[in-house]
Amino acid sequence: MNLTTYTTPTGLTIPQDITQEQWTELHRAIILAKKASGKWLSQSRKFGTDNYGLDYVAETEVQAEFDFGYKNFEHKPQHPNAQDKSKAIVTIEGISKMFKMW
Repeated sequence: MNLTTYTTPTGLTIPQDITQEQWTELHRAIILAKKASGKWLSQSRKFGTDNYGLDYVAETEVQAEFDFGYKNFEHKPQHPNAQDKSKAIVTIEGISKMFKMW
C-alpha cells in the first residue's frame, strides 16, 4: 500500500469502496508513520546536511513548509533565556518546569 495515494497536506481521502483489509493496511501505515516520522525526519536531515549542506536543507524545509501551508512562527532564540538570565527551564523526560531565580 502506498500511503501517499490517500494523503494530502490537508487531510486523508479514503475511498468509500475500500475493503476492510485495505483499510487495515492503511491504518497500520498511518500508525507507523506517526511513530517513525521523527526518526525519518532526523535521518533525512542528517543525510541532506552531510551531502548538500545545512543551508540547502534549511531552504528545502522552509520551502516545503510554505508549500504545505504551515504558518510562520516567530523566531525563537537558540537559548531559551537568551535575553533574560533570571529564569530557568528544567526538562526531565518530557516534564517541564519553569521558575524564576531570586
